[in-house]
Amino acid sequence: MKGILFKPEMIQAIVEGRKTQTRRVGKSRYRIGEIIYIKEAIHRFNFEYASYDLDFTPVMFLRTANRFHWRWTKDKLPAMFQPYEAARYFIKITDVRAERLQEITEQDAEEEGVTRPPNYSLVPHYREWFKYLWNKINKPPYDWQSNPWIWRYVLALEP
Repeated sequence: MKGILFKPEMIQAIVEGRKTQTRRVGKSRYRIGEIIYIKEAIHRFNFEYASYDLDFTPVMFLRTANRFHWRWTKDKLPAMFQPYEAARYFIKITDVRAERLQEITEQDAEEEGVTRPPNYSLVPHYREWFKYLWNKINKPPYDWQSNPWIWRYVLALEP
């Protein structure tokens, strides 16, 4: 099963139903109808148990009903390396479309899960806030100004 990375605040937005889209540069990795797991950072807090960094919920019993045992030498496992059996959130890809980054609409930007900063009069629109966040994550040649081709995925949290 494939996994996907999100920043912790975006995982929370997915769980809360505020994030239903994501945009990615590169080849299309996911197909409509595919279910993928969200990769999260986890850490060991004693010899038997681990917890998710997002909210410190213990990683104990998973969808497979198998006990999760820590098998790494370090006490923290970055999200990139989280194994499927430690996944607690799954999403289904409900739509895929290629588009230019700057084609994002105000509604699409809101569905990306971005929130307006506390003093949003400085950044009044979701699209502008998305642009700011995009540039924090993506550098040239994939920054906002270069307007790269991206894959727009529409997602739904799986129960």
